[in-house]
Amino acid sequence: SPPLPGAWGCPPNFSSHFGKGRGQRVAAPRECRGVGALLCRGSGGVPQISLFPFGKGWGGEVTGLFITLEGGEGSGKSTVAAELARRLEAEGHTVTLTEEPGGTELGRHFWTYLRGAGEPLSPLAELMLFEAARADHVDRVIRPALDAGRVVVCDRFIDSSVAYQGYGRGLGRALVESLNEMATGGLRPDITLLLDVPVETGLQRARSLEAGDGAVKSRDSIGGEAEAFHQRVRDGFLAISEAEPGRVARIDADRPLDEVSKHCWRRVREVSASRS
Repeated sequence: SPPLPGAWGCPPNFSSHFGKGRGQRVAAPRECRGVGALLCRGSGGVPQISLFPFGKGWGGEVTGLFITLEGGEGSGKSTVAAELARRLEAEGHTVTLTEEPGGTELGRHFWTYLRGAGEPLSPLAELMLFEAARADHVDRVIRPALDAGRVVVCDRFIDSSVAYQGYGRGLGRALVESLNEMATGGLRPDITLLLDVPVETGLQRARSLEAGDGAVKSRDSIGGEAEAFHQRVRDGFLAISEAEPGRVARIDADRPLDEVSKHCWRRVREVSASRS
């Protein structure tokens, strides 16, 4: 059956070519990024959606450097990310410092909901909202910065969804990774710094930060989960680092923050030098 009209995630000049009973969309390089969708008639005329990502190959190799920081609650990611950005700028790099899910207006709305008194979300609904925010973040912030040759330092990215929703919520790694692929168009960090800290220590740090300056901050629905949940999250992060040692550098974050920052900076400089 011929494809139904329409494609998602692509510009109006997206060309189409149809074969025998099966639709195929073909885009010229540098015209698309993100995820395309082809709507076809399946068995019995039931509409089916075929999704396909556009990764680095569709728009050429990016010229920037993509650094992500991952870890559980109280691991010090945000502080280290800011310090890395400062050091990179001091060496003459143009840096985009961002975060998930708060890197875009859409992500900030979602994060406000999680930190507020909204109705609890199902694990799948939570994951899908994170992925929607990520797709918007990549399209509006991360990919344009990398294409412009900037260094992007991002506090949380794809590995957080694998650890928190895949392992913590029990949705499974395969599902989360497939949605990550679609949300990012196949974009992956050049280096990921995993700040690893024992769960009990991290939660104690997080609680002390919430009560800092005499003003107690509201906890989001994820940070307020039981210790067993956060142990599953840590197990997920460690599984990722073991599976991808070339990309993910595990950093012992159970020590003073200045030591953690120095260790992270050494790893970033190694990766940066290898790309020069």
